Amino acid sequence: MRIDGVSDRGNAPDREVKKKRRVSLSVSPFLESLVEAELSFDGEEEGEKRSLDEILRDLDEAGKKLKDDPSLENLKRYKSLVKSFLKGALMRAYKVREVMSRRTGKLFVLVERVDRALEELVEGVLKRQVDALWIASKLEEIRGLLIDIYR
Repeated sequence: MRIDGVSDRGNAPDREVKKKRRVSLSVSPFLESLVEAELSFDGEEEGEKRSLDEILRDLDEAGKKLKDDPSLENLKRYKSLVKSFLKGALMRAYKVREVMSRRTGKLFVLVERVDRALEELVEGVLKRQVDALWIASKLEEIRGLLIDIYR
């Protein structure tokens, strides 16, 4: 592609411009959910956020109910509590930033650890909830198989 000189530049020489390639960025599902959670938490008021302690208490109760009575209703409640707990904890424990490299022009996404204690709390909760998570995963697996058979 040839670009003609521009008159307001004076006697700037004509240059040939090579076609630039487009680069597609691949983003992991974890990063997408982390960024989505960060965006949804930014717009909320402090009073609207449920405290992690409340969610944790509800999560323990829902886990016990799921172990005792593995019904679809208990599974949905448990899954929603796990999701809200992880969403809240991860948003407080990590910070996501996008940085554009000045030299190469590449976009880098940085995940910074903000609160190590909160990260350890999440790991502890997940370890305590192993039985309920196992039940939930098996119920979801069975549900997926039934949906596959139905189709």
